[in-house]
Formats: sequence, C-alpha cells, structure tokens
Amino acid sequence: MASMSEKGIQHLKLAEGFRLLAYPDGGRYAIGYGHNPENRSIKKGQKITQAQADSFLRSDLAWAEKAVTQRLKGRKVPQHQFDALVDYTYNRGPGNLDKSGIMGRVREGDVAGAAKLIRSTGTMGGKLNGRRTAQAKMFLGESGELADALHSAVELDSQENDGSQKSEGDPALDAVMANLKEMAPEFDNKELLKKLANPTFSKNEEIMKDMNSEVSLFQRMFQEMLNG
Repeated sequence: MASMSEKGIQHLKLAEGFRLLAYPDGGRYAIGYGHNPENRSIKKGQKITQAQADSFLRSDLAWAEKAVTQRLKGRKVPQHQFDALVDYTYNRGPGNLDKSGIMGRVREGDVAGAAKLIRSTGTMGGKLNGRRTAQAKMFLGESGELADALHSAVELDSQENDGSQKSEGDPALDAVMANLKEMAPEFDNKELLKKLANPTFSKNEEIMKDMNSEVSLFQRMFQEMLNG
C-alpha cells in the first residue's frame, strides 16, 4: 500500500498544528496533530508527550492512506497527488472525501477538476481556505507547500484556539518551529516566524529586511509568500 511521503507528513504536521493539551474539536476533544478518535477517548484536560503524538499520527495516517488507496481503485497517481489526498482525508475523514466528489475526478484523470474540488470543499465557511488551497497546490505539484502549510497552521490556530490553550507557552507555534528546523536546522528566528504567522504581515515587504541572514530555503519560502 502506498504511503505518504516525508515531505507530505511535514506539510500535514504544519497544517494541523500541534497541541500537548486536549482541545475541543467537532463536538469531541482532539490532541497532538489533530488526533480526534470517534470513540471519544481523548478527554478534557488530557496531556500527552511528543512520542505519544507521533504514535497517534502514525496510526491516523495509516487509516487515511488506506482510505485513499481503496478509493483509487487501482489507479496510479504521482506521490504529490497521493499526499494531498491523504492530507485532505486526514483532515475531513473518508466519508467527507466520498461526498466531495474528488475521487471520482481523480479516477477519471481530471486533475484540474479534482484540485478545484479540493480547494472548494470542506472549508468550514472559509475558515480552512488556507489549508484547502495548500492541498490543491500540492495536488497540482505547484511550489510553495511549506509557506502554505505555515499559513494554514496559523489560520487554524487563530480560529479554533481562543488562547485558553496557550497558558504554557505556544505549543502550536513551537511545533511549527520544530518542524521547520527539521528541514533547515540553521533556522532559529522565532520572532520572524511570529511575524510571518500574522496574516497582516504575510505580504509586507518589511519582512524582506529581516530575512537577509536566513538560510536560502527559507528565503525562497518567504519570497513565495510575498508573491502568493
């Protein structure tokens, strides 16, 4: 069975955000990287470790990968398309994937049509526009996934977290920082990350003044943000 790539997993981590403390999500409680089991096993006030969050992520990815593979019905797709479909399924669930009509377009080979449905369905009234746009771009193989994932992570955090989870620092921002550092260990500018996380700064050329000393990977990422 196909698996999500490491690049796709990093994108998903950034997009989901990270919580050590359980938080309300869709009538239940979620934790870690959006782990929200139907059996309601996550309880209010529950805390986990990074190792537990990684374990939850692996098990959740397994069912999302299986759901996408089953719905492809033998059709082969590029890795970036598979990653985008798993990301969408992880976020919305197999039932909503079926309702969206995306897989029908994928099996027909209608890449543009599938991307359009990824971008436009399950946005929660616009709250998840950033994430859907990032998934659609990934599906199309366009550049800028890291920048889009950063925006969607902060977008989700700002709309679902009223600040009550931040009494012990900012685990969502810390997780974004940790994931970015995995790809570029030299990157250690949390203040710049906070600036970029603020939508009012996301297209401000002032950011360019602060990024001259950063590694080239993140210079390209920030430039993509400004041009997006």
